[in-house]
Amino acid sequence: MVRVPVVLDCGGSAIKYGYANDERPSVVPLTDDATTLERRGDAIDWESLEALWRELPIRLHGQHVVLVQPFNSTPADCGHMTRILFESFHVAGLYIGHPAVLMAASTAAAAATSKQGDAFSGVVVDVGDGGANTVAVSEGCVIRSSARRLHVGGRDLTQRMAQMLVEAGSLPVPLGPAAGNNIAIAKDIKEQYGYVSLDYDNDLDKSAVSTLFDLPYTLPDGRVVNIGSERFRCPEMLFSHNIHAMAYESSMALLSPQAPTGSTFLISGGSSLFLNFSCRLRNELKALASAKNTSEDVTVVAPRDRKDLAWIGGAQLSSKAETDLWVTDKDYVDAGSGVVYRKFASVF
Repeated sequence: MVRVPVVLDCGGSAIKYGYANDERPSVVPLTDDATTLERRGDAIDWESLEALWRELPIRLHGQHVVLVQPFNSTPADCGHMTRILFESFHVAGLYIGHPAVLMAASTAAAAATSKQGDAFSGVVVDVGDGGANTVAVSEGCVIRSSARRLHVGGRDLTQRMAQMLVEAGSLPVPLGPAAGNNIAIAKDIKEQYGYVSLDYDNDLDKSAVSTLFDLPYTLPDGRVVNIGSERFRCPEMLFSHNIHAMAYESSMALLSPQAPTGSTFLISGGSSLFLNFSCRLRNELKALASAKNTSEDVTVVAPRDRKDLAWIGGAQLSSKAETDLWVTDKDYVDAGSGVVYRKFASVF
């Protein structure tokens, strides 16, 4: 009998971990890009990542582990993680899940987008710290040719916010330690005050002649500054880099003569939490459909717990898991790390 599995989600800015019967994951922030699996071409420091896993206040030894595979990780990365988990942590079993499949399988997503008993079909739009990803899922399976990636995510929005605040004179020119301080302040302002405009050009014009958008923010030194158009100019980066067009391209993989017109877009990730993000995405997708003379319906689903959607999906999957779900320690001893490529071929 399998004990309650552990679910590990190693994203761009944090490791989320917990037992499958936990309501929410615990979170360890990552401060070093070398230990993130959601990388931008940098080599992963596997020793440091293993050390981080050892510091987690949760037992991995002898456990069954659900590992959420980051969107842009490689088969070689999964091989490394498999070896670490079996050889260093001696886990009893391992399941590697594609994040889009786990997101779609989560309780919130299934309840919001599927009839009882049906698997999810639609497009997952994930906006994380290291970038944004879109991919079509059909009956619970990823259509790999539909995958698109945008190298703009939460950290880029924070950098943009910091740059705008320096240009406005609200923050000092970042020299020495001030650079780190600026980033922390900009991240807080982004998360507290940022929102997506539903009419960007109009709001930008209004902000040039009005203080309608201004909100006061108290800096650590006690100074109070007004945050105005930066509030919506910051997340506009996602749309100026065409996240909506990327999502629409992914949805084309779901079209067929037998399929009903219309697509469901499931959004996830911490950087999708901006006010109005889901509404703006829907508007942009409908405009693209109209421009291509299609009458398809567009449904955008924004679960309240979308920041943790992959972890939640992994927890739910493992709680219903059959014994043949796992690559066991015996499988690994018999076949080595290559067994995961055969067992979880749909992930790679």
